[in-house]
Amino acid sequence: MIKNTLAILLVVALFGCATPEASNTEVERPSLYFDIEQLLNEQKELLVQEGLMLNKEVTVNGETETFEAMIANEKEWDSQFQLFYETNINKFGLVDAYSKETFSVAQGVRKDIFTSKKPSNVVKVMECTYQNGALSQVRIQVSDKNIIYKTEKEYLLHFDQGVFTGYSITADESMILKKDMKMKLVAEIAAN
Repeated sequence: MIKNTLAILLVVALFGCATPEASNTEVERPSLYFDIEQLLNEQKELLVQEGLMLNKEVTVNGETETFEAMIANEKEWDSQFQLFYETNINKFGLVDAYSKETFSVAQGVRKDIFTSKKPSNVVKVMECTYQNGALSQVRIQVSDKNIIYKTEKEYLLHFDQGVFTGYSITADESMILKKDMKMKLVAEIAAN
């Protein structure tokens, strides 16, 4: 009797929970706001084919260092884009967390601005600028604070006719019992 019960439970466990549709389909991502993750994934595919160099300049509290980095594969681009991936506001958990405004700034220039409705959201503003219909810049303002630290950051992605050309990150950080830090990183694509 116990063997028959175990056999029935095993069959139910193996076949009862899965349906053909469930195993062959992905959960559809929301299309609420600007999808920076999709943008970066598309750009990454293009960039890997090119095998490009990044010229970088990093300034921390007034001291500057420059260097070149060869970015040869998707994993290395993932590393370059990591902070930008973390600012993705197009998630199920952020439904109705941002408001969207669209402005015509000048002839052929449009801005879509996504502003946080909640103070608890780390991404405060995401601003996408389009020139003649092609993405030219994404600007992201990030702010986080608690009783120990306060961080203000601005991330910029630059594009030429919708093709990635570089990025910059500016950060001001204050922490109890530590010296304040001001940092700026500028990375630009350079042909080999």
